[in-house]
Amino acid sequence: MVTKAYFTDEIVTVLQQHYQGSGKPLLFLLHGLNTDSNNFAKPAEFQGIDKFDKDLTTLHPILTECRVIKSELEIDLIQYANDISSEAHIEWMPVWY
Repeated sequence: MVTKAYFTDEIVTVLQQHYQGSGKPLLFLLHGLNTDSNNFAKPAEFQGIDKFDKDLTTLHPILTECRVIKSELEIDLIQYANDISSEAHIEWMPVWY
């Protein structure tokens, strides 16, 4: 459902054109500890990012929490993918042994 797309070298211009406030526009960047790998998510970088204020604390906990909660549709989709994967594994088992 994407309505517009831009090239990466246009990001500064596009974001500044859409900003309606005073001062520097604020970017919420993903930065936080990935508990699976114990590595930190690296925030986005691009030429001209210094023209923006950056928030490195808000986005990560919100997205982490969103990954925990699943709708019935998401659960059904995960189950479907698991079923297909299991069927494929069973189908190919005789070839491996």
